[in-house]
Formats: sequence, C-alpha cells, structure tokens
Amino acid sequence: MPVLCEIQAYFSRHNVRRLTILKDLWQNPVVDFEDVTYRDQEEAIALLRDHFDKSFSLCDALSFVIMRRLGVRRAVSFDNHFTQIGQFEVLE
Repeated sequence: MPVLCEIQAYFSRHNVRRLTILKDLWQNPVVDFEDVTYRDQEEAIALLRDHFDKSFSLCDALSFVIMRRLGVRRAVSFDNHFTQIGQFEVLE
C-alpha cells in the first residue's frame, strides 16, 4: 500500500491522471496490495530512528520493511531513498 500512496502523491496535482492511475492500479489483476501491519509500522519507525541521517520518509521506511518481510530484493524506482538504505538492487 505504501507504493500506491507514493504514486498517488506524485500525481496528486493532476486530477485526471491521479484518478486514472489509482483506478488502473486498484483494478489491475496483476497488482497485489500488501497490508501494512502494526509490526511493520513499529519497524518502520525504528528504521527512521536508526537512520536519522537519511532523508527517506515514513512511507519509504514502510516500503523497505514490507519488502524485507516479503523477501523482495529488487525495486524499480526513481527515488534515491532506495539506494540510501542500501538493502535493495534498484532497477531504473
């Protein structure tokens, strides 16, 4: 779900695109949405505390925690925060 939030935020100033992107992703049978657990939230906040020198957001930290939980090692991202954390291979 954090990724959907990031995408929506990116397109939030463009009403038509924002709604189209949300609808297309939400209704896409290939896309799976992973719920954020309470433990994910705790770990994300701890990650922010442990890496206070980094500029990634809570949304980014949740993504990192969920990716680790699911065993995801690669990310497609234009966001340099995925390289800041240093735990994932970032595909451009």
